[in-house]
Amino acid sequence: MRTAPDPGQESLCLRAPVPAGAETAALVVDLPESKRSFGGSPASGSHTRYRLEPPHGTDRRQPLWNFQVPRHLIPNHNDIFTFRGKALILTLMQASGAVASLAGSWRDSFEPE
Repeated sequence: MRTAPDPGQESLCLRAPVPAGAETAALVVDLPESKRSFGGSPASGSHTRYRLEPPHGTDRRQPLWNFQVPRHLIPNHNDIFTFRGKALILTLMQASGAVASLAGSWRDSFEPE
C-alpha cells in the first residue's frame, strides 16, 4: 500500500478497471461508510466496495453511461452531494483522467488488489 499525506477528506480507493484493456471496463471503488468529523481524524476506516458495470458489456466502446445508484449513496435528484455521492463523482472524474492527482500517471491512480 502506498503512503500519502492525509488530504483531510473522506478517502476512497479506486481499483484498476476490469477487465484490463477492455473497450469499456467496469469501475471498482471502495467508498467510505461514515463521514469524517470536521478537522478530526479519519472515520472508522470501513468501506463498501461498489462495481459500476458498462450497460452493454465490455467488448465495445461506450462513451456515455446511464446508471442507477443505491439510495444510501444518493437519496434523490436534489441531494447528490452527500459525502458518499461526492466520493462517487470524484471516482468517475479520477477514472476518466479529468482530475489532477498525486499519482505520477493515470495507471498509478488505481490501488492494486
